[in-house]
Amino acid sequence: MKGSFNDRVRQAVAARFRVGEVFKTAQAREVAELATPEGPRVWTALRDLARHGELEALGQGRWRRLEREERPELREIMWRLLRIHLVMTVEKMTLQSGASPKTAHEFFETCMRQGLVVNEEKHRGRPGRYRLVKDVGPEPPPDAKNAEKLRQLRAKKQQEILRQIDGIFAAVAELRLAVSQMEEG
Repeated sequence: MKGSFNDRVRQAVAARFRVGEVFKTAQAREVAELATPEGPRVWTALRDLARHGELEALGQGRWRRLEREERPELREIMWRLLRIHLVMTVEKMTLQSGASPKTAHEFFETCMRQGLVVNEEKHRGRPGRYRLVKDVGPEPPPDAKNAEKLRQLRAKKQQEILRQIDGIFAAVAELRLAVSQMEEG
C-alpha cells in the first residue's frame, strides 16, 4: 500500500470492510498489516477518517464505515474560502486550502482577470492581499486560461493520433502490396 500512514489505513479499511460494517481498531490494524505497537497510530488515523466523514466512531474502539463523500475540487475550496474571508493572501489561502503557493497565486490571477478580486497591496511592494469585489455565487469561476490550454492540448493529441493512423494505413498498404506480389510470384 502506498501513501501516508492514514492512506494505508484508509485503503485497508476500504478493501476489507463494506459500507455500514462495524469493526474494531484491532481489526483495522490487522488488515493494514501493522505491528501491535502501531495501535495508537491506527486509532488516530481512524479518528481522522471519522472527522473527514469516512467512518463513524461508535465508542469503545468500534467504528462503522460510511459512504465517502467526494472532496470538493481545490478551486472550489479556494473560492469558498475567498467568499468567507473576503480578503486573503496567498499564504493564508495556502494554509487553509492545502493548495501550493503557485496554485493559490494562479487562482488569484484568474479571479483578477475576471474582475472578481483586486490586489490591494499591488503598488505598495508588499505580498498581495486579494479582496473579493464581485461575488458570482457559490460555484467557482471558470478558469478560461486553463480551459484554453486543455483545448489546445486535445487538438495537439488529436493531430498526433491522426498522424499515427496515417502511418498505420501506409504500413498496411505496403503489406498488402507485398502479399499481392508474393501471390503473383
